[in-house]
Amino acid sequence: MRFYTTEVEIAALNPTAGDGILIIEAPADMIVKIIRAVLYNLDNDTHEMLHAGFFKVNVTGPLAGDSTPPIQQHETGDAASTVTTYGAGNAGMATEPTSWLEPLDEQGFSNLNGYEYNPPLANLMGGPILSPSELAGIRLMTAPSVAFQAKALIEFAEIGG
Repeated sequence: MRFYTTEVEIAALNPTAGDGILIIEAPADMIVKIIRAVLYNLDNDTHEMLHAGFFKVNVTGPLAGDSTPPIQQHETGDAASTVTTYGAGNAGMATEPTSWLEPLDEQGFSNLNGYEYNPPLANLMGGPILSPSELAGIRLMTAPSVAFQAKALIEFAEIGG
């Protein structure tokens, strides 16, 4: 089991409601266990209540992010991650998933505090498991009234391969 973090920083996040912010795709020969998912507000110009969640994704067409966020290893000497990442730009994903499945987590939150999904500990660590080639990610359900500097991250473990 190897632990990783992927993150994307967005200069002026202002997507339409329901847009994806950061999505990961499990490799075809591994499962991925989600440790946590976070959406931070890096500035504090405007306070408002937003709504976000961590969702599994059903993709039947092409998916494209505005960036391919890097993946950092937690342990020196671990192999590079083979997870595929899709990061949003200021207006959300370049191409949104064709459909989102039911949320693994969904919360209203103050944008000053940010959204944080911490699944309950199970089998010593982490939360839900993504099967091979399955996708999941952070989705902002309400559009902010003004753009804000944001950072999204997903911590995960690869098992198998």
